[in-house]
Parts: sequence; C-alpha cells; structure tokens
Amino acid sequence: MKRFEGFSVRRFLKDELGQSMAVMMVSISTLMALAGASVETGHVYFAYRLLQASTNSAALAGAYQMPNTTNASTYVTTYSAQTGKLNATPMLQNVTATPTFLCMSTVTNTLNVPCSTSTGATGGYNGLKVMQTATIPLWFGGLLGFKTLNVSAVATAAMRGGANTPWNIAIIMDTTSSMNN
Repeated sequence: MKRFEGFSVRRFLKDELGQSMAVMMVSISTLMALAGASVETGHVYFAYRLLQASTNSAALAGAYQMPNTTNASTYVTTYSAQTGKLNATPMLQNVTATPTFLCMSTVTNTLNVPCSTSTGATGGYNGLKVMQTATIPLWFGGLLGFKTLNVSAVATAAMRGGANTPWNIAIIMDTTSSMNN
C-alpha cells in the first residue's frame, strides 16, 4: 500500500496533463482585467469631457452677462453640470461650480476690453474663470476599492464688448507687362 501511495504522488508530480488549463485561466483573468480597465478608462474620460464641455458652456454664458456679476453667477450656475441644471448628467455627481471674476491684461491689451465693474467704474474685471468639480461613480473600480473618482475642469472666458481695431489694407494690382513673363 505504501508503494502505491508513493507511486501516485510521484506520478501526479510528473504528470503534465492540465498545464494548458492553468495557463488559460491566468491568460483569461489578465484579459478580463485589461478589458475592465479599458472600459473604465473610457467611461472616466467621457465623463471628464462632459464636465469640461459644461464648464466651457458655463464660462461663456457667464462672461456674456458681464459686467453684471449677479447675472453672470446665475448663468454660470444655470449652464453648469449641477443636478437639475441645463448640462446635468447622471455620470457626474456632487458637482460644484465656482465663478471667479478676473482683470486680465491680455484681454485689455489685445481685445480692447477694459476692466470694469457693474456700476461702470474702471478697475474691476473683464474675464471670468469657472471651475467645476465633480465625482464620477466608477463601474469596475469597486473591485479594487475605488468606488468614485474626483475630477475638476477649468474654463476662462473674456467679457464681451471689445472694439474692433481698424485695419489698413492696401491692394496693389500690377497690370504691367512685367507680370506676363
């Protein structure tokens, strides 16, 4: 009986049956993990792009209402991705939109929009920066202990009202024979 037990253990250790099954299980597990990671990455990227698009929209809507900061803040909230607002989506949760009014020298020098206040005085602001933060619920992240991911997006817009700069353009048309060669 002892000889039979030793033979079966020795035979089991030397037997090569079932090796491909172990390799296949490791390969399939790895492929499933990579597929889940790629799907989750695409989901997070799409949700982030939705947040960025709503931030751009909120910044443009708010900047159009400037220099009235009350209306600008209202429009920033209206066009944000917050629950119940125009750009709300279930892919983004706990969204907060924060407008910041700026006096940007680039806008003043390039676009001829002076810094002003709601009352018409100078020295206030001519741009708006909107920052939105949100939480993205993850689909497969819970398997690794990450159920949500926090993301943020920033957009800046200039206040309307710049004056057009006149251009001096001269068109010269040469009709002499020197152009016929």
